[in-house]
Amino acid sequence: MTPVFLERVGCLAVPFFIAIGFGFYMFHNTLQTRGSEMAPHARGSAVSLFAFCLFLGQALGVAVFGGAIALLGYVPVLIGAGAGLALLGERFRRQLKTHRASAVPVPSG
Repeated sequence: MTPVFLERVGCLAVPFFIAIGFGFYMFHNTLQTRGSEMAPHARGSAVSLFAFCLFLGQALGVAVFGGAIALLGYVPVLIGAGAGLALLGERFRRQLKTHRASAVPVPSG
């Protein structure tokens, strides 16, 4: 039987899980779109390479994080993963901002 305080904490965590999932969804879609724009003449190859890297990363992530959780425990590993994802998102945001600033303007009309 689950203690009452854990049930309350679990209910409070639901909005955070939804927000994190939505953030990952937006991050993934942006990466996939950018990946397909890098090689418009070989869009199928670009999307295939993106999917390969995504699934390889997920497979390796399970193995690495499984070992890390066994060694360090859940809390440090999850905090590290969250911090790493936040840093990756910030780096991607800066690179996108730099890319947009250096893009050649398209003439209108």
